[in-house]
Amino acid sequence: MSLKSRLKRQLRKLIPRPPDASSANRPSVLFDPSEYQDSDITDVLQRRIDERIGDWQCIVLPTGRFTISRTIRLPTDCAIRGTGNRQTTLCLADDTNDHMFTNMDHQHGNHNIRIENMHLEGNAANQKKREDDQRVSYCDMGYFHRASDAKFVDISARDCRQTAFHFTHCDGIEISGLDCTDLGWSGVSTSGTDDFVVKNTRITNAGLESMHSAIHLDGGSGSYVECVINRCSGDGVMLGSIFSSLDKSTVKAVCTHCQRGISLSGDHHNGLRNVLIRRSVVRNNDIGIMVSNAESVFVDETSISDSRKVGVLLEGKLGGREVCVSDTEFLRNAVNVASNRESTGGYFLVNSAQIGERIPRESANAIVDRYIDVCTVCGAESVYVHRGGSVRESYRCRHCRASLRHRGQASAIIEEFGSGEESLSVLSQDAGFRTLAIYEPGIAGPFRKYLQDVPEYLQSYYWEDIPFGEVKDGISNQDLQDLRLPSESFDLVVSADVFEHVRRPYVAFQELHRVLKAGGKHIFTVPVQNPMPTKTVCRVDTAGDQDVFLLEPRYHIAGDGGKSLVYNDFGADMLERLAEVGFETKHVFLHEGHPLRGKNITFVSTKIDVV
Repeated sequence: MSLKSRLKRQLRKLIPRPPDASSANRPSVLFDPSEYQDSDITDVLQRRIDERIGDWQCIVLPTGRFTISRTIRLPTDCAIRGTGNRQTTLCLADDTNDHMFTNMDHQHGNHNIRIENMHLEGNAANQKKREDDQRVSYCDMGYFHRASDAKFVDISARDCRQTAFHFTHCDGIEISGLDCTDLGWSGVSTSGTDDFVVKNTRITNAGLESMHSAIHLDGGSGSYVECVINRCSGDGVMLGSIFSSLDKSTVKAVCTHCQRGISLSGDHHNGLRNVLIRRSVVRNNDIGIMVSNAESVFVDETSISDSRKVGVLLEGKLGGREVCVSDTEFLRNAVNVASNRESTGGYFLVNSAQIGERIPRESANAIVDRYIDVCTVCGAESVYVHRGGSVRESYRCRHCRASLRHRGQASAIIEEFGSGEESLSVLSQDAGFRTLAIYEPGIAGPFRKYLQDVPEYLQSYYWEDIPFGEVKDGISNQDLQDLRLPSESFDLVVSADVFEHVRRPYVAFQELHRVLKAGGKHIFTVPVQNPMPTKTVCRVDTAGDQDVFLLEPRYHIAGDGGKSLVYNDFGADMLERLAEVGFETKHVFLHEGHPLRGKNITFVSTKIDVV
């Protein structure tokens, strides 16, 4: 069977049949406008909803402009309908720092909810997050948690502080006829939501408060997105898998004036696979379509034009695997197709304008350095290749994708705690090593796979929306500057490129000194190469309660996919400061003396008493 025939067969499997968006004919209750003493309908609307719990209800709001001053909570079998999205308007009151709608039971969930035929208006300039509010998502038009069989039809929204509609752990959601403008974050976003349909949707001016995607689906199985996106600070449509694996998605979109028109950004711990981008138009974006850490991706009958950087970009630690582009037009892109990382499995272009029959598997960049060795992380023999760019992030293992800096760090752990093992995968099964108490701040990187079975292994991350010390998805929420951990409790702390993002790093180093046992070790990396700069460059003044930028802000991608501010560019004086804290620190090399590989440094700090 030809490649073209196999592609068409795969396309037929991936295209879902979106459900009908029409509402069921149910008894309705029409509000009498005389019931309203003023424009704020919050109390009377919530009262009517509460009175009818247990019975199907469709509450019809009259034509007019009404105010919502706190979140309306919708139970199972509930519908709110206006007379039209230009006739019935609901406005969030000034200083109402909360969602407009949510479902009533976030723990057990609700089903059969409808919101239809109305205009929703925020007041973003007057909706500020309270200091005591720990939620990440706090001011959406609609926030739904564990809702199922919910429909949102013929709705317009504007001036929203955060996201028009967000869904977490939901199932069977349909959005049809949504028109959003002027959004602080996104028009539509999800976290771990299955059977999700968005169609006939238009989003304009998204990501005004900070860089966000107009439509962002993170995890879930089965999604269909049909939309028009114009002007977004981030991606027009983003499919991700940080929250959970994402599978079986179809996108039909027009995306213009975005950072990336359509982005597939998988997490290397959770899969992102089986995606069809069909009959889409991506025009005037920095990057037309990006495929990162994703597999089984099909781009068919699509136009990719006027990309300022790249038309189709394959990148990421796992690259793009089995990416097929068919019957697609490339016009006036700075570069039509590029690969920043090695993309296994190859990708092909069939009957595509201006592009040949097949693009080679490997990146077109020339190989600068190449060698064969056993991976100190997974133990497999691999060919390591460097094609320019960052040495630390290059030379990846073809089996576990560990970079040079991760393999250098694993080598240091083996040197300090092993007895001749070649890899962390082998060392982690050693009876003596398994008696260690190990702490790893951070959720990215290849170590957890091998360390998580050690009985006293703790992993942490920094979330602002839950109390410190609590556990989320098996991971402890910790502030490195104020650890909620007992003193002298760990033998080993492992951190990889974390401390440049800590506001006051030496307070955090002092905390690690406190929780380490005598002689315990902190084996870590920060973004610095050999030879190290003499002095640390402080990028942000943190002497007061507020950050004062001394240099242009720089961000790295955080472990959860967001942005993480860089506070310091460390230099050799870091070793002196660590000595003052109570650490004896050495730097070690996986390939000492090599002109390229020898640039990578791993730091080993041993707890000693301060003299």
